Amino acid sequence: MRRWLMRVTSCLALAACAALVVGCSPSGNGTVSGVVHVYGGPSDPTTGKPANTGQPTPGQEVLVVDGKGAQTIATSDASGRYELSLPPGDYKLMCGSGPTFTVRSGATTTIDCELAVA
Repeated sequence: MRRWLMRVTSCLALAACAALVVGCSPSGNGTVSGVVHVYGGPSDPTTGKPANTGQPTPGQEVLVVDGKGAQTIATSDASGRYELSLPPGDYKLMCGSGPTFTVRSGATTTIDCELAVA
């Protein structure tokens, strides 16, 4: 009985250690996030200035392309924010000036997306 109890205790201890290691290990992905800002658009008839002056804009698609051409799309939320979880590597954000950035495992990269509309 004592030997059985020692085996059970050892197995439980081993399982607990394995759960801690798995729970603490990073998924390998990194995160890219930011805010979508829209500039331009039709002029305000009262002021003559563009209606969009860089305010955060919800519902905008943000396209990210990796080095092999694979595309990932996120849509900005109600506050204009977007977020993507991506494997480590080099990517290009396809809005505004189209900056290139690198995703690192477990790290967050912040890049705002600036869209110009006619």
